[in-house]
This record gives sequence, structure tokens and C-alpha cells, in this order.
Amino acid sequence: MNKFQFAQRNAVITAHQSAIRIELARHPAVKQILALFPPKLRNNVRLTLNEYSSGVQFTLTLNELDSFKDKMLTKLLAKFASEEWECSSRDWTNSDTPNRDFHFSRDVAWSPKPSRHTRWLTANCGDYYVPKKFAVNVGIFAYVKSDSPLCRMVVTGVKEEVVRKEIKQIVCA
Repeated sequence: MNKFQFAQRNAVITAHQSAIRIELARHPAVKQILALFPPKLRNNVRLTLNEYSSGVQFTLTLNELDSFKDKMLTKLLAKFASEEWECSSRDWTNSDTPNRDFHFSRDVAWSPKPSRHTRWLTANCGDYYVPKKFAVNVGIFAYVKSDSPLCRMVVTGVKEEVVRKEIKQIVCA
């Protein structure tokens, strides 16, 4: 198989896998995860199907909170704080607004419905190319009011950096 045939084959495989991923938006686990968000916030939740892998991304941005102990935020985070989810958070201090991103992820078992796409992948590539699971990622991005008396940014130190950059040019003989 030459390079052009190889590239064409990979493009066809990717097209079949993309066609299968469309099912994920209707998967029962995706609907259950969306139901974890309070009804008044569901319209603000963004649902994205990952175009490069079998995965689903939920994102929600909460602005103008009084603190990270906001009742709505803590109740929502509690729904994802279980053993089945991998959890992490990251603080962002590069603005005047305190920002903390909460990330949750887990894998969900999945058997795509039989279709011409699954049949083509199995027949031409083997069972390996038909997904057996998909990743679910949830990102909750919390922003506290910049004038909140309960949560604020404080300078805890100063770090000085000296940056040395070489200036180059091309010289040809």
C-alpha cells in the first residue's frame, strides 16, 4: 500500500468512526449525566462530541458567584464527586476574577448499534476499530465576583524572571 492509498484508507476509517460517534448524543448514559445538572442550568450546558476520539464533553460556566462555596456550585459538584469519576481542579489567577475549573472524567462501556459503518469497520479493519467504550468529560468553570468579600485574589509573593533571547539572522556565503 503506497502513501496515498494509506492516507485514503485512514480517511475512510475516520469517516466511518465519525458516523458511529453520532449515536453518543442519544446514549442513555449521556442523558443521565445531563440530568445531573439542575434544570435551570441545563440550557447553559454545552454538549460536544469529540471529533477525534469516542468521547463526550459537557461544559458549564458559572459566573458572578459569591464564592466557591456557593450552594448551587457545591450541590452540583457533589453529584460528580464519587468513585466512578476522576476529579481534578485548577485555579486561574491571571485576572482580577477568581476562577477555578473543576474537571471530571470517566469511561462508559459502549456497543455501537450495528450499522453499515460498524460492518464496514469490522470487515475491513477488524473489531479493534469499533469502539467498546467512550470517554465522558465534564468541565465546570466557576468564576467568583471580582468584588466578593468572601473570595478574592491576594499576592502571596513576587517572582522575578530574567529572560534572555537570542537574536539570529541567516547569513549565506
